[in-house]
Amino acid sequence: MAGQGSTIRGYAAQLRDADWTVVYTCIPNTPHVGVVAISIAGSSKQHYPDILAFKEDVTKIVEVEMQLTAAVAEKIRQRFEEIRGAFHAPGRWSTFRQHVKETTGIGLPKAFSSDCELVVCGNGKGADREIVTELARFKVRVVFVENSSS
Repeated sequence: MAGQGSTIRGYAAQLRDADWTVVYTCIPNTPHVGVVAISIAGSSKQHYPDILAFKEDVTKIVEVEMQLTAAVAEKIRQRFEEIRGAFHAPGRWSTFRQHVKETTGIGLPKAFSSDCELVVCGNGKGADREIVTELARFKVRVVFVENSSS
């Protein structure tokens, strides 16, 4: 999707400017170098967040979408729920931390405390506020960002 990669890169840069350590970015349709998959317990499913970052003891998981619809919101809600569930399973966070350290050289916080964000391309005008409110109930913050393609 035109614009999604530039939005991911731009948002990662904003996080770095705000003193977050960006562990990796996962740009669609590019080689996923240094990206560690998040395996979902009890299934063969894996997730690759668009951005994985941390600051102090908080791990930020970011997904970027071109638009916010009910279907997108449901997909994102489920994805974040699965990721948080996987990391709260005994030993899973520790194993993931080890893989990230081996792959990137970056050490994540010892305990898992998540901050989940859905970044949506655009200024948010006309967005369905009920969808934003519903995602907030599931501890997913929605952030609207403008880019040259939106």
